Amino acid sequence: MQTTVTPLTEAEIWTRIIMPQKNGLSPETARSLLELTFAEEDTARINDLARKNREGVLTDDERKDLALYVKAELYPHLLIDRSTHSN
Repeated sequence: MQTTVTPLTEAEIWTRIIMPQKNGLSPETARSLLELTFAEEDTARINDLARKNREGVLTDDERKDLALYVKAELYPHLLIDRSTHSN
């Protein structure tokens, strides 16, 4: 019998590193995570990729970049959510 292994996501790896279910996140830590922002050049790149996406002219590589930025933006929210729902 072959076991199916589900691929890990970056979010799952970060969750395992930080272990919010075990350690919890203090309100101060949660606020700090939510205050993280992209650098100016990243914000400009995100805006450019979003514009190209709306126009339907993203290349495959640009689509991958945009997906990475979206994931990165969601990680802090995911960690906080997992922490608050595990307590």
